[in-house]
Amino acid sequence: MAGYIERYGWKYVPKLANELFLGKNLESRFFDWKHKVSFDFSILALLRLNFSLLTAADYLATSEYMNQAGISDFGVLNQVARQKLIHAARSSKFYNTDAFQLADNATWQPTIPTERNNETLNALRLEMAVQAIRQVRLHPAQRLFYLEAPTGGGKTNISALVTAELLRLDVSLNKVFYVFPFTTLITQTHKALQETWQLNDSQIGLLHSRGGFQQKEPVEEGDYGKQWKNQLANHFAFFSVCLLTHIRFFDILKSNEKDSIYLMHRLANSVVVIDELQSYSPKHWDKMLFWLDHYSRAFNIRFVLMSATLPRINGLDVGLSQRPEFVDLLPEAKRYFQNPNFRNRVRFRFDLLEAPNNKTRVIKPKELVEAVLAQSETYAEENDGRVFTIIEFIYKKSATDFAGLIGQTFFDEVFVLSGTILEPRRREIINFLKRNSKTSMKVLLITTQVVEAGADIDMDLGFKNISLIDSDEQLAGRVNRNVTKDVCNVFLFKLNEPGILYKHDDRFDVTREKLTVEDHKQILETKDFSKLYNQVLAGRNDLNQKVGIENFLTKYLPDVQQLDYEAIHKGFQLIEQQNLSVFIPLLLPVTIEGEKAGEIEEIFSKIELGFLGKYQCYWQGDERVDGAKVWMLYRQLNDLKKGIMESQVTKKIMQGILSKFTFSVFYTDKLKNELCPRFTGPPEDSFVDYLYLRHHDEVYKYEMGLDMSAFDKVENVII
Repeated sequence: MAGYIERYGWKYVPKLANELFLGKNLESRFFDWKHKVSFDFSILALLRLNFSLLTAADYLATSEYMNQAGISDFGVLNQVARQKLIHAARSSKFYNTDAFQLADNATWQPTIPTERNNETLNALRLEMAVQAIRQVRLHPAQRLFYLEAPTGGGKTNISALVTAELLRLDVSLNKVFYVFPFTTLITQTHKALQETWQLNDSQIGLLHSRGGFQQKEPVEEGDYGKQWKNQLANHFAFFSVCLLTHIRFFDILKSNEKDSIYLMHRLANSVVVIDELQSYSPKHWDKMLFWLDHYSRAFNIRFVLMSATLPRINGLDVGLSQRPEFVDLLPEAKRYFQNPNFRNRVRFRFDLLEAPNNKTRVIKPKELVEAVLAQSETYAEENDGRVFTIIEFIYKKSATDFAGLIGQTFFDEVFVLSGTILEPRRREIINFLKRNSKTSMKVLLITTQVVEAGADIDMDLGFKNISLIDSDEQLAGRVNRNVTKDVCNVFLFKLNEPGILYKHDDRFDVTREKLTVEDHKQILETKDFSKLYNQVLAGRNDLNQKVGIENFLTKYLPDVQQLDYEAIHKGFQLIEQQNLSVFIPLLLPVTIEGEKAGEIEEIFSKIELGFLGKYQCYWQGDERVDGAKVWMLYRQLNDLKKGIMESQVTKKIMQGILSKFTFSVFYTDKLKNELCPRFTGPPEDSFVDYLYLRHHDEVYKYEMGLDMSAFDKVENVII
């Protein structure tokens, strides 16, 4: 310190210097002062941006020095790539070509036809796309957009056209991010965007735990000297289009963890599409609105929020001088929701739910089995012997018990799809349903809420344990999805009490305390969720106005204004409950049958198989990969000391491989005690963040998932 002070021509006085600059004194002076000042968002944003740029630059400079080569492709759309994407959006699909041509025609007006058939449905989809494009053109400087469209209306395609139009109108925009609550939606949308925008694998990145390692540049297996560029592309999202989970995205906005802040600067000058907004807990809607509004203005970001059940979160008070303005990309959305092609796509039935005095009743399992069989038999008789039935429960145990009760006396195939089903099996089930959608089979899909917004399937008949009203609508989105059938029913029932899972959700409180069964029915029939959401938003605003309790205005906003980074991050956790990842050492198929007959879908990528082959865990021609060998490899690699670049690449590849053998459940001590050590073996078997289910044959089946009969009173934590 003395040399530093004297260098600037000042006299060094030890006593004074110690008083002012000694570590504890300096820290105390700074923090005492900081808590007396209210900082504007721009200060927080500037500090985070500087940290992001400095740490990223340091990382990249070190990498360039170590490899004696630089990075030139940072995943930013240049003029050529931009024009290719815009042209592809207009020309890759004939109906999108029509949409842009009609949008260019000043005399065209929507007609919103009402006749129920597939031709009309396509005409409605086209009209919605045209209106969305026109809205963007009318509001080129707007930064916040809503896209509310009915199930089956083509939201993903419309969002792709809107994004292309935003890129055309503002050349400063040079990146695209799609944000999803489920990894399954990432997989589906990845394929759709690649087709619509004609992108190759070097242009579109999947940033999630199951995404594995992506090669932006071709590299021979094991050539880690050249693999470093791909590692950097994965680490810093050097893709012009990125698909990621909502947790990862909002961590980039507000986390104090280095790996998240690395990517913050990447969000500048981008289009961000956030799907299935209703999947977030209402207690975080005010925080979402706060971050989206501020980031949109500070970093030149366009946000598109979309869903079939869209809460208008700009009705929340988040301490701004004026509430953020959103532009509706479909200003006539209600007319489309009321159109018979969408409104009558599914008919909700309350026969199994209603009780006298406008109350609900609890159904017995045997009665539910009889109802499912009776309705399925009736539908099959009227439709050439074919019926695809789906039934959704809240908990895994109820789904498993129902599967045991119903057996296979009527249905040709009975599938179970829950949160404990491994990803390869889930894909087998979805592919089977899509591949046989035109057959005369009788199929029953027994599921939990994991299917609601994450499965692109089209069923004929539905049953659902009531929960949140918008959740009921999401399940209905899996029935008559393509609007090709005349009458499709969704029966609501109550077997399990939804309050156990949703007791902290404002929507459940409003439904239970302020809405009758008749209100529930009306909301689902009219597709007007404002009656629910307006009360939820009003309740959240009332809560935020109360003093003396912790809420957005008394706690979270002051944390932001005082630059309390740790509190900012911890105060906004989309998933607050800890997860427990369970590794199942099964033999898993390398490939499975695809969505169409004769197609083959890869479960393990060529990169992953090459990696496993290098360590003698897989031999070319093998039809299966042994989970036990994969686990041994994982443990061995964690014990070895490797170069930093190779270890990062190895970690990312292993992450993708491990995810195929792993399911996650909400962590509780009770559940862990049930699993350990009875089924996991000695503690040293498990490692890092995983439980290794050594004795899986006693408690787990590939087709059924975790056997809940082996546990004692943990059914309410597994879905």
